Amino acid sequence: MATNLLSAAHCKNANSNGAAIRKLSDGDGLYLWVYLDGRKYWRLRYWQARKNPFPLGSAHS
Repeated sequence: MATNLLSAAHCKNANSNGAAIRKLSDGDGLYLWVYLDGRKYWRLRYWQARKNPFPLGSAHS
């Protein structure tokens, strides 16, 4: 069960805080990547011999 879930408002208002990429965890390997220019993408980390980010698509405002 996922913990530390991001709210819709938190996702909408997220920014990169000056970093090139900010990774916000939603639990169980699901991340919202926020770029410096404001783009937002959901990524899922999964494990097979090594950790791999799996892009799920962009997060539209």
